[in-house]
Amino acid sequence: MKKIFQLLCVALPIFLVSTTLHAQIPNVNFNVVKNDLNEGNLLPAEEAFFIRGALPKDIHFVEVKVKPSDRRTATAQYYNWKTAFDFRTDQYELFVSEPLKSNERYDFEFAFYELASEEDMQEVKGC
Repeated sequence: MKKIFQLLCVALPIFLVSTTLHAQIPNVNFNVVKNDLNEGNLLPAEEAFFIRGALPKDIHFVEVKVKPSDRRTATAQYYNWKTAFDFRTDQYELFVSEPLKSNERYDFEFAFYELASEEDMQEVKGC
């Protein structure tokens, strides 16, 4: 009985450490200048992941549309990020909660939005 207890005392911490190491959420980088997602490597499949990237100047809202390549837009998933108040940052991070299927191809559409200027707002009001 004592040997079983000793074995559990040694094996349990090793098991817990190994499971927490595997529980990390993968990151995928998008390079807006090169139009490159994850440096050409495969994207994580069957698990949620983060998309991170450099934020272009004056951009306050980022939206990513993910859809299977062979399907209509109605099946697309939308993920977005926006700046918090006047907090300045040069990076964005989106959580893609719906895992990609390993046997499907996907299209990613990135959209970057800036705030409308006073001139833009007046032009819209005039329409």
